[in-house]
Amino acid sequence: MRKEASLLNIMIFIGAWSTTKIPMLLFEVASMGWRFMLARLTANILFVVLSAYLVQWMIGSAEKARIFANTRNLD
Repeated sequence: MRKEASLLNIMIFIGAWSTTKIPMLLFEVASMGWRFMLARLTANILFVVLSAYLVQWMIGSAEKARIFANTRNLD
């Protein structure tokens, strides 16, 4: 946020980072197979992007400005 990234990109990054871990993917391939792993990965990425767009749409520009202002005040 301090580098002026959009809130949408921040939410997509955090969501993708939290759901796509290599050890988890390897575990899923070993225990449930490639088809399950790819299906879950695809569903998670789609859900992360859709939910980020939904949150972006739901919060107003005043709320976004307040969020970014609060991160600047953390220094």
